[in-house]
Formats: sequence, C-alpha cells, structure tokens
Amino acid sequence: LFTKLGLLIKRRSPFRYTYIVGLANDYIGYIPDREAFGLGGYQVWTGFHSFVAEGTGEMIVEEAVRMLSELYEEVR
Repeated sequence: LFTKLGLLIKRRSPFRYTYIVGLANDYIGYIPDREAFGLGGYQVWTGFHSFVAEGTGEMIVEEAVRMLSELYEEVR
C-alpha cells in the first residue's frame, strides 16, 4: 500500500491510534494510488510486482475506513 494511502486511512480512522502494516503473511505487490498510475513507473505495471487496477488503492482506503468506523461504534 503506497504511503499516501496508508496516511489517508490513519487520518480518517476514528481511533486515536491506527497502524498500517505491510508485508505481513503474504505478498500481493504494490498498491499504488491514482496519482501514481498517472505518473507511471514499474510500481503500476501489471506483473509479479503489481496485480491491481487503477483505483484499487482508493477502494481499499474507503473499505478500511468503513470497517474501522463500524468497529469503533461497536467498542465505544
């Protein structure tokens, strides 16, 4: 997950502390943000290092924030 996307999750999380962990238990390659797709580079080329389509990173951010918000409501 590109740093920019992880920072968005942290910023939008309802929790005081939110940690983004990468390279844990599996490998799916780079997850760039839309801006990175526009800039190009090996991180956005389809191959063993990246299998995701443009916009996937932002979808992950939205879903992560939704799940964090739901969890927050359950534990408060």
